Amino acid sequence: WETAAARRAAASLLRYTVAGGVAVLMGTAWLYRLLGGLRYTELLSRSVLCGDKPALYAALALSIAGLFALCGIFPLHHWLPRAVAQAPAPVAALLCAAIARAGMPALLASGAVFASIYQPAALVLLACGLLGMLWGMLRALREPELRTLLGWLASSAGAAALAAVMSAVLSGHPGGYAAAFSLLSLGYAFAALLLCSGWAEQLLHSHELRVLQGSGRKNPQLRAVFAAAALCLSGAPLFSGYAA
Repeated sequence: WETAAARRAAASLLRYTVAGGVAVLMGTAWLYRLLGGLRYTELLSRSVLCGDKPALYAALALSIAGLFALCGIFPLHHWLPRAVAQAPAPVAALLCAAIARAGMPALLASGAVFASIYQPAALVLLACGLLGMLWGMLRALREPELRTLLGWLASSAGAAALAAVMSAVLSGHPGGYAAAFSLLSLGYAFAALLLCSGWAEQLLHSHELRVLQGSGRKNPQLRAVFAAAALCLSGAPLFSGYAA
């Protein structure tokens, strides 16, 4: 709350996450009323017996829209880069790890179920994933501040995971274990990068890339951790990102 930008970022985070949480809760309750159960393994079989298909599609869409807001996925992504940029580095790292470990698995599983029940939904979710991935990367390239850049990359990575799972659903080759391992790898890599960014900012008292440039030469530990996390994120061989 020290600056106006931090207050705006906190207000945006609260608006999106509270609204998203309410949407997920309402959609989940609606699904339970329609199907009588919420196990992912049973949703497909129960959906065949559901007599009110429009209500079923609306309940699933409401839940997924709420998860989009909670995970910062395009087009409900605006809060995530701001929150990552303005929050303290440990808080930002915890936020990205929580999204990767809790929010994204729920989104990918719900999206896969919705796409299996109603195939046009897979095309919509795939389009959102591809657009979010491209938009996040383009915005990251234009950012002069490291933490904001990492926030856009986090949004882009989540959208890329969504696009990958929807592609697998459409092709008939589900990759649940690969998606879960990829999210785990991305979550730890982003958490490490954000902690390193906070470390560098404490040393140089700046968020800007032009000021932070070359800081690793004076601190080999910072350079080693940052390089390992970046290589993991980029999918370099011998790192978990490559295996994912």
